[in-house]
Amino acid sequence: GGSSNSASGENAFVGGGGSNIASGDHSMVMGGVRNLADGRQGAVVGGQDNIASGFNSIVAGGVANEAGDEYSFAAGHRAKSLHRGSFVWADSAFSDFASTDDNQFLVRASGGVGLGTNNPVSQLHVAESVSGGAGIGNHVAAIENTSTGASPDVLALKVHVETPDDTNNFITFMNSTGNIGAVEGNGSGGVTFKTTGGDFAEYLPLRETDDVTAQPGDLVGLHGGSVSLETDGARRALVVSTAPALLGNDPKQEDGGKHIPIAFIGQVEIRVRGPVHAGDAIVPSGQNDGTGIAMSPVRATMPIAGYAIEESSQESVKVIRAIVGFPHDPPALDRKDPKDERIVSLERQVESMREEISAMKKQMMEMTRSRRESLILYRQ
Repeated sequence: GGSSNSASGENAFVGGGGSNIASGDHSMVMGGVRNLADGRQGAVVGGQDNIASGFNSIVAGGVANEAGDEYSFAAGHRAKSLHRGSFVWADSAFSDFASTDDNQFLVRASGGVGLGTNNPVSQLHVAESVSGGAGIGNHVAAIENTSTGASPDVLALKVHVETPDDTNNFITFMNSTGNIGAVEGNGSGGVTFKTTGGDFAEYLPLRETDDVTAQPGDLVGLHGGSVSLETDGARRALVVSTAPALLGNDPKQEDGGKHIPIAFIGQVEIRVRGPVHAGDAIVPSGQNDGTGIAMSPVRATMPIAGYAIEESSQESVKVIRAIVGFPHDPPALDRKDPKDERIVSLERQVESMREEISAMKKQMMEMTRSRRESLILYRQ
């Protein structure tokens, strides 16, 4: 059918359209205009100015596409599948989009590629509703390197900026309303992990005899290798992390809540009774209920859990931000006790008096030496 069509190959077929040629053996052009199927068993489904020249190649339609090698596929606009086993699909852009090697799967889609969504918001948008445990099948996407060689790698992330800074995100973590963290450039040739979490924590086991589980923000005592709300006799005072930025020593999944995250360094919220001043040491309250109290670091005789970095005049239990994991006498945070200041003042006065006495001794020695010299001259 159609007009000006030619099916010159053995068992070739042209279904319609105009100026189409099926010159390859067992080739086919179904329709369209000025299409050519000159590869053995090549096929052009339709469209315009398409070429299927490879063995068992196919152009599914569109304009100016070419399937030029065996088992190749092309479709869209100016898609050029020029290598064996390649699949090339191109959007409406007015430029060629061509394969560069065998067995490639190439897609040019300036509006984005959507898998599970018809409204992609990025170049590749994969969407699916899945839930369950952390098994690989319960994720929206999985990337797996099946190599068993010596150095298998999984994922590479690259930006074409010589010195990435905090405007260059390699990974952005988001919830339903916005960003909650990122891996970004640090402006010095490296990367920074940024999150709202304020401490570095590790899981520690709860003491087996405890019936009550500590909650985030609770002050707990370290007894041997386990922690407990009971702080009496504890070797260390620790805090249950509220929002760890990094959490290590992950217990087995069948742990059943017998481990809790303990903040080892950074900023953490602590439940505190009574007034608090910035720089105060937070120590166990003695109530064994997860609360602490604030006092001057020099007066603390109990294990110190951390140092307050905010203040409150409330007598009731409240949450106070503190730093943990630092030495017990950080000079930048110590709030000087009045007695300490008086001691320092007295020490300075004593040192000044020592200097004055030393100067007076030197003067007396000088006077004695001069007097002796005068006596000698007088006797002569």
